[in-house]
Amino acid sequence: MDIVFGTDVSLGNIHYGLLFTDHYSHMTYLYPLQNLASDIVKELESFFAHLGFCPKRLIFDFDTKLIGGKSREYLNHLKIHVNAAPANRQDPNGLAERHWQTMTAMGRNWLASVELLAKFWYYAVKHAAEVFNYFPIKLEDDTWSTPLELAHGIKPDLRVLFKVFGLAAVCRERNGDCRVGKFDKFQLNTTSGACFGYKYQAGTFFYRLDETTSIFSPKYALDTSVYIHTHSPPSIATIIGIPTYKNPKRWIFI
Repeated sequence: MDIVFGTDVSLGNIHYGLLFTDHYSHMTYLYPLQNLASDIVKELESFFAHLGFCPKRLIFDFDTKLIGGKSREYLNHLKIHVNAAPANRQDPNGLAERHWQTMTAMGRNWLASVELLAKFWYYAVKHAAEVFNYFPIKLEDDTWSTPLELAHGIKPDLRVLFKVFGLAAVCRERNGDCRVGKFDKFQLNTTSGACFGYKYQAGTFFYRLDETTSIFSPKYALDTSVYIHTHSPPSIATIIGIPTYKNPKRWIFI
């Protein structure tokens, strides 16, 4: 179990996400959080209702929002055993973290492919979780299955995996003498961002929330005109690349 977030408030006033990964099946679940107070307990209730039972044990990192306050009171009331990793030792929660890395890579690629803004981040990683649950995995007896089938006993239905953020023309049933099929209605040559006039935000990042991380807010936005004090008088440049956590002082100008 982990708390995750993107670079912007997502549509629907979603600030964070509550991520669950089942140790046995690797089934992944993601629930939206508008705040880190009452919403955590509410989404825990939704998760348990979806499962149909309360798990015996939950593992997460050393996050006081999960191991303390109303969340811990609620879990104690249900007699759920809580294992929290020691501070600065996140490896015991590595399963959820590794799944999150895969989901964010998928989500970033989808946002880039359709040229959408960072405020769509939650829906990108939500869809990534759904696709992740359809990934084939090899069992110890050399047979193949999926997280969905192991967790719920249901075989995946690949027909529900539509292209995320895709455009579809639904008002036209025929193309000349040919009837247009369901999947023929998708518009593959136009991105959603361009169609609705959005300006793509390059460098969209997703994060985990723990006791040390915070949302990274660059001092200047992309395409901003700034003065570079390399000589006198200073020259004007446009920012085309923003700093990252690995290079917090590095700006790219043109």
